[in-house]
Amino acid sequence: MPPLEHDVRLKDGSLPPPWMPQRVSEPEDIGFSPSGIKIIDFGFSFIPQKDCAYFSWHFPKGGVPAPELLKSIGQTALPFKVDSWGLGNVIYFVLTGWNCFAVHNLDEYRLSLDELRAGQNESINELPEDVKSLYLPLILGLLEMDPEKRLAIEEISQGPCSEAVNVDQDLHKLDAVRYCVFIGDFENPSYCRN
Repeated sequence: MPPLEHDVRLKDGSLPPPWMPQRVSEPEDIGFSPSGIKIIDFGFSFIPQKDCAYFSWHFPKGGVPAPELLKSIGQTALPFKVDSWGLGNVIYFVLTGWNCFAVHNLDEYRLSLDELRAGQNESINELPEDVKSLYLPLILGLLEMDPEKRLAIEEISQGPCSEAVNVDQDLHKLDAVRYCVFIGDFENPSYCRN
């Protein structure tokens, strides 16, 4: 049986914007800020079992589905690489204010990622050069079409992406109204905390 869910409300009692969570099973994991809502911690979306295949319906709805979930079978044996895909989309959104993919299909994903790699993405190109050069490799690593090659969330604190873990500092450079510090155990990477 799924856990009991509660409606999420802002301090003034209103509903959160459509791009934020509307329901939550653990209300104590929600925190508020003057500009709205911020998510504190959601843990894992599920505990995967070894040698199991996970279908698209196993994953939370509302985010940008990973490419492997859009294929005819719509399944994966690498569920945490689906979370990596989601994290890449969240980082892109937090930095630019836009979704990376206009449509959820494999052709759109390929086209958008080709534009990112070629330096033809307007939203990324508007970022300060130091922020762009720090986050673009991370975004591309997390938005790799092949889940076998896609960065795992644990890998972002190692190697060439390690500097990008301090999202808080770089978003202050952008004078962002909202910012997130990403945590390691994402259930659905569209949630973050600050």
